[in-house]
Amino acid sequence: MVDFCAEHKIHMWLYTEAELLRFADFLQAIPKDVVVLEVEIDDPIEVRKKLPNLVIAGGMPLQLLSYGTPEQCVEQAKKEIAEVGPGLILMSDKMLCTRTDAKRENLIAVNDFIHSGNY
Repeated sequence: MVDFCAEHKIHMWLYTEAELLRFADFLQAIPKDVVVLEVEIDDPIEVRKKLPNLVIAGGMPLQLLSYGTPEQCVEQAKKEIAEVGPGLILMSDKMLCTRTDAKRENLIAVNDFIHSGNY
């Protein structure tokens, strides 16, 4: 499937629910910018170091969005953007299922930070 997507310039989104860096050798063979890898458990910064060929989706721990402050959430966003770099889709590391999964003010703060372009 990956070869087909690469040949036809189609992006593939892979959602992973477990640690995936044990498959890094296999994943390094994927052509650059074909696969978006949504990471749940692994640290996106570590994933970027081992898999520069993939687009990384994640970086915002749901625990932080739920219990942190807006300032802590913006600092996390800055860190992920700076260290993962281009090819990052900043999003929560786990699916938000209910309205209590993240504080409204944290989501607004991160959204405002991203839209400000000051990173």
